[in-house]
Amino acid sequence: MMRKIYLLTLALGLIAGKNMAQKEEAIFPEAESFYESAVRLYDQNSYRGAISQLDFAIESKKESKYYKLRADCFQKMGNYESALADYNFSIRKEVSDSIVFLNRAACRINIELFEDAVIDLHKYLEKHPESPKAFYYLAVVEYYNFNYKGAIDYLELASTLTPDYMEAYYLLGAVYGEMGKPDLALENYGTAYELDPTFHRSMLNAAVLKMEYNDPDGALAILESLKTEQHDFGPELHYYLGEAKVMLHDKEGACDEWQTAAAIGDAEARVNYDRVCLGAKGEKVEKKNRLTKVSF
Repeated sequence: MMRKIYLLTLALGLIAGKNMAQKEEAIFPEAESFYESAVRLYDQNSYRGAISQLDFAIESKKESKYYKLRADCFQKMGNYESALADYNFSIRKEVSDSIVFLNRAACRINIELFEDAVIDLHKYLEKHPESPKAFYYLAVVEYYNFNYKGAIDYLELASTLTPDYMEAYYLLGAVYGEMGKPDLALENYGTAYELDPTFHRSMLNAAVLKMEYNDPDGALAILESLKTEQHDFGPELHYYLGEAKVMLHDKEGACDEWQTAAAIGDAEARVNYDRVCLGAKGEKVEKKNRLTKVSF
């Protein structure tokens, strides 16, 4: 008799649990609908729209995956503080997807919480010991901490696991450039560009590196070729075209480039144009540093 009572109690408990789950689904169907809409919008790179849908979902139910996706949206938009807050809440709510640790690591790197980022990356590597992206992010941390040897080790590991990992070769180019090894830097920038010919910043950095090592002709050839490509660094491109032309004693050409750059928002180009082309007096400004844009 005791066994039958126990089994009946267990069965009733299972039924009750099932009924509660069904009731919860009935209460919050709109939350899941908003979430599914947010997923579609995120996949379309419509992050503001996705956040709006997730806000509605979270009003109905504080589900960890809702916070995780909203954090991903904030991160894509560069709102790292909001992203970090949502990643933290998602993890406290025991989100099932371990990629949240990888994504939070990227967020922490962007706000220079490097030690915390490393902790997240090692947590992720516990479940994904051969993740090239995790090793790449560890390399980014080492790069920002000026540990170039450590960065190279991680990047070589990442590129071994994924031979066509463009970002790894691009960052290797930056690392070797900082180490004063231009040949290796240019080689890796070239490999990155071969792997992704749409990522023109590889060649922009290569051109600036050539100027740093007194090859303005080589730099100018690259920069001129980039004028017909689609990219997000128009002001920088014209600034550096001016720099290359000055090195080649083409003052008129340099002034034209700086004037163009200044017109589309480059402050350093405006200073150069005023001082060199108009003869205005002013304090000498440092040359623009090569921008190594790390991709996450």
